[in-house]
Amino acid sequence: MNTKNQVIILSAELSQLDYYVNQDRTTLLRNMLIDIGLPFRSVRGFYKGTMEHSFLVVINDMTLFETVRDFAFKTFEQESILYQESSGLCSLIYNDETVQNLGKMHLVNEETAKMKDSYTQIDDKFYITA
Repeated sequence: MNTKNQVIILSAELSQLDYYVNQDRTTLLRNMLIDIGLPFRSVRGFYKGTMEHSFLVVINDMTLFETVRDFAFKTFEQESILYQESSGLCSLIYNDETVQNLGKMHLVNEETAKMKDSYTQIDDKFYITA
């Protein structure tokens, strides 16, 4: 993952919704990102053994940051988003605006990633924060 970019990783899925509803929500979020012209990649986010289809979105200014944050919290009622600063430092930003610092994103092997509570899979690469 390029550590020189500011990025947000977010999902539209909610654990209490069924597969098809979450699939529709993911498609809606993808279309919203396309509509505002933000570069993004589809990724897989894992938390406590549950996978969510997620998006890694490149953020070049704070107005776009606020737009994507609003998508996550207001439109899709997400608990948190992962934000990576241009310095490479990552944090979870919660919908109540509290922030949990996580350290930097590190490339690890699949076995190491699966031993953690949370990790991100981009193509065939696995990332954790520490």
